[in-house]
Amino acid sequence: MFDKETLDELAKPLAVEDIAGREGGKSGILKYIKGHEAVRAANRIFGPGSWGYDLLSLEMKTIPAQGDRPTTFYIATV
Repeated sequence: MFDKETLDELAKPLAVEDIAGREGGKSGILKYIKGHEAVRAANRIFGPGSWGYDLLSLEMKTIPAQGDRPTTFYIATV
């Protein structure tokens, strides 16, 4: 489906500076890539306007308060 050059780009690890982190409950630090970084990478690899996505699921989660208020977040499968 993809040419060798594109597959090689997709196989490269993310740059350390593109990975964000925050405290993540029991597991310590939760690492993630921010949406704008994913868009930037897709534009670099495929070209602007040459890629897309499908939202497969979206789930809201709430962690009970460990201070003054609970934490709410979303999990998206795209």
